[in-house]
Amino acid sequence: MPRGGPGRGQGRKRGSKSRTTLERENAALAEQLRTRKVSRTDLDVMLEIRDFWMGYAATEQREAANQKRLPDLDKMAKALDLAGTMAAKRAPFLHAKLSSVTVREEELDLTRLSDAELSALQLIRAKAAIGRSDHGGVGQTLQ
Repeated sequence: MPRGGPGRGQGRKRGSKSRTTLERENAALAEQLRTRKVSRTDLDVMLEIRDFWMGYAATEQREAANQKRLPDLDKMAKALDLAGTMAAKRAPFLHAKLSSVTVREEELDLTRLSDAELSALQLIRAKAAIGRSDHGGVGQTLQ
């Protein structure tokens, strides 16, 4: 009997892992955690908690489909809410906040520049203005 049991649909479902496969995977995971040199950070723990609750909601949905029933929406909503809470608590550590920037314009004293420096400044300004509709480009003078 390849899928076990005397009746149709009995036994382990196709594609699911056998007990020995699960035991082997769990032993390998335990060994990895035991030999891990770096301790887990708070962010790692938050990620694991989020993943747990996401998995819990997915499991409820999968089991409901296997049993041909509707999923328990209260369980799923609570699990997804807890997963979202963990994601929200973790986000500030991973994504920079936008901050406002104040632009200050400084008064320039062009009388302190030599004629050569003023000519160079005119060329720089003209080069920077190329392609803008309000400035003609090369040959423009400072105003």
